[in-house]
Amino acid sequence: MLGVNPLFAAISLIPSLLILLLIRRLDRRILMWRETARKSTSEVTEFLENVFGHMEYFRLAAGREKMEELFREKCERRADREIRDRLLDGILSVISENASAFVLGIVLLTALPLYQSGRLSVGELVMFEYYYAFLSSLPDSAGRLIRRHRQAEVAERRLKAVNDEILQTETQHTGTQHTETQQAETQHTGTQKIGTFPQINEDAAFCPSGNLRISVDGPRGPIRLSARPGKTVLISGGQEADRSRMLRRLFQVCTRQLPEVPAAYVPAEPVLFQTSIRDNICFGEPFFQERLDLVMELAGLKEDFEKEDRNEIERSAGKMGAALSGGQKKRIGIARALYTCMSRCASQNGADRYLLFIDGLTEAVDERTGEYLISHVLNRPDAIAFVASDSERMRGADPSGAVTVRRRGSVI
Repeated sequence: MLGVNPLFAAISLIPSLLILLLIRRLDRRILMWRETARKSTSEVTEFLENVFGHMEYFRLAAGREKMEELFREKCERRADREIRDRLLDGILSVISENASAFVLGIVLLTALPLYQSGRLSVGELVMFEYYYAFLSSLPDSAGRLIRRHRQAEVAERRLKAVNDEILQTETQHTGTQHTETQQAETQHTGTQKIGTFPQINEDAAFCPSGNLRISVDGPRGPIRLSARPGKTVLISGGQEADRSRMLRRLFQVCTRQLPEVPAAYVPAEPVLFQTSIRDNICFGEPFFQERLDLVMELAGLKEDFEKEDRNEIERSAGKMGAALSGGQKKRIGIARALYTCMSRCASQNGADRYLLFIDGLTEAVDERTGEYLISHVLNRPDAIAFVASDSERMRGADPSGAVTVRRRGSVI
């Protein structure tokens, strides 16, 4: 008959001690991998939130390929970190399960004398096995319950935030729609209201002389303008929404009619991602340090991010650029547009001209920075810049090389 050996019975504690030792030794690594996995998941969700929140910009900028590439990179990085986290979690789970089975075997061996002596029936043994299985799964079940509860709390907060944002957007939209309706009623001319555009044959093409000629819809008929590389087309007058709408129309016509000419669009509020300043500027284009230095110099970013520490450009811009000022975000958007155009020129066997469309060049910056942007970004010999702005600084910038499009369609 097999007797109960205290030393042999104590062996059943070894698996538990082994699990405790492993968790204690791997505690930092477990926390680190779990944190990086959650951070990667957060980056992916914030990326999608940013993209879906600015669909008009990405539709205008034709950035589908860039978005897919950036999204793929983030998903691959998340998959790598998630695999590590799941692998470690799986290893610990397997060790825990095997240890539990080992302990159950030890208990059954020690219970053999009781069974042989008749003090332990088969039914009691089966009930004990089920009870032991319940005790083994209880910690994991409790952990899942706590985790689901926390996830539900986070989901509730996010849904509440989204609901509040939707209500706020609907309120603003209703107010804006009411205002626009009143303006349209008071500004009716003939059978056509200001702000509506008759359909004409829109076109954009470079003449043999090198001038760019564009025809677009205007509130009171077609608008035709001409500009050559090194000059600026200024859209002024009217309201900000009218200027932005005209700039977007010019951008759409040019990119549709001149797909071979590199073009970039800078909205009034540039879209930034929670990644480094450098990645926000390069924005999926091949990285070249010399080109990055040039566009940062042109956009006046050197003093902001490289004056004291060159590694400052590697810091995160924050969620939707929250870590930056409005002027810095605007200049990063301009630097991104310049970098994109220069990269595409280089990839097209050295194309020598490109188009910049900037909604509000100087509005978000101080006077000194505004003058710097005017002198360094505009009137570049290889670019035609289209700027929507009604500031005095822009109207006074090189008037001989500017074409002003008024709200009612007049061209000066």
